[in-house]
Amino acid sequence: MDAVLIMGTFNPATQAHICLGQLVNQAMPQADVWYVPAMDSFLYSWKCFGKAGVMPGATRIRLLREAIAEAGFPAQVSEIEVKGLVDGKTVRTAAYFRDNLGYERTFICFGTDKIAELERWENGEQLLRENHILVVTRGGDRLADVMTDFTRRFQSHFVELKNKAVYEGISSTNVREAYMDGKIEEVRDFLPACVYRYLTENGRVYLSNPEEGFDAKKVREGIVAWIRRWFELNGPTCNAVVSLSGGKDSSVVAALCCEAIGPDRVIGVMMPNGEKASMGHAKKLAELLKIETVDIDIAPIFRSAVSGIENTGIGLSEQADFNLIPRIRMSVLYAVSQSRNGRVSENCTLSEKRIGGRTRFGDAAGDFSPLGNLTSTEVWLIGQVLGLPEEIIGSGPEELLVTLNGEEHIISCLILDRFIRTGVLEDQDIRKQVKKIEKENLFKLQPVATFMPDYD
Repeated sequence: MDAVLIMGTFNPATQAHICLGQLVNQAMPQADVWYVPAMDSFLYSWKCFGKAGVMPGATRIRLLREAIAEAGFPAQVSEIEVKGLVDGKTVRTAAYFRDNLGYERTFICFGTDKIAELERWENGEQLLRENHILVVTRGGDRLADVMTDFTRRFQSHFVELKNKAVYEGISSTNVREAYMDGKIEEVRDFLPACVYRYLTENGRVYLSNPEEGFDAKKVREGIVAWIRRWFELNGPTCNAVVSLSGGKDSSVVAALCCEAIGPDRVIGVMMPNGEKASMGHAKKLAELLKIETVDIDIAPIFRSAVSGIENTGIGLSEQADFNLIPRIRMSVLYAVSQSRNGRVSENCTLSEKRIGGRTRFGDAAGDFSPLGNLTSTEVWLIGQVLGLPEEIIGSGPEELLVTLNGEEHIISCLILDRFIRTGVLEDQDIRKQVKKIEKENLFKLQPVATFMPDYD
């Protein structure tokens, strides 16, 4: 059995996307047609939509399914990229269909504009070797005219499909621009009925951004003043001891501490669990900020703790194993802090707090918390104002991985942060998921329950 993969953002889906699926279905009736929407983080980082707005992955999936049903042709919509089951690389997405869904061959739909790019793709040769490419040509385009020396090596893997181009002049970008300009009626005919209904019924909700109205420069100045004042009251000569993971949050905290009390009083502690390569960004940040660093491999401590526990006959659960690492890191961090006249920073954000994305008595511990009342998106904006490199803070709001009842869920920070600040979350399935996760993790936000004796 063959699978034809139509991959894209579908932000939002247009009639052009639906017509393409119908065309493929007519040309290859024995194959299964699959639409594969990209994960939210791809839209933020690679496509750089940001201000232009991103429709949540779950909503893009739902609307595609409704549009296919309205059109009345056989096709399916895959959730594997939106749910993070693959990393979004085309070669690995295609492999998932063969390895996990049992397809013998996978055909990937490309426009002629993509052919010349394949040679520059990281896995271009592997992609062409393992898959067939269904090239959709329009107007006077011909596959033979766009083939390169590189792609001709895999000539037998290319199939040309002529598109009648009924909707050639429309794209998702056209729709978003018309939507933002209040001219949605001008592109109504290019939209599936369900997409048009969604856009008109939801107003400008899906294109709203949680960072609107957030003054990152002003908040940065406020945090710096707050850190400086906190140290004046709680350790005028103490050092700020920051766990450096190389990620956005710890990097922003370290940079803010440098501005508040000076880089000579900031100590970055790197604690890899045996994997030194993961500390590359942390080292670059330390060099940029000119701060002292301490590098402690916690792998031996972790292995010793696991061995000691399992020797008692207790089978360490997967969650306990996962949380043991940040708890060991915090123990080591406090040992360094107490040995170096320090105060430990807690680097978690409000977004992580709300959905339990931090470990109690692990990375949730600390003496002062600069980011605890800021969403992940807001921290990213502050990182931009601080001038931190994109390779460290990322190119947009990320996604959070949380566990609920033993199941892992990936939630876009842009969606979560908008919900935190505005209460708006138009996708009811995601809303229920977030509310359930919040409820399950509420105990993590509470102080330790303490019995109060009654002496009367």
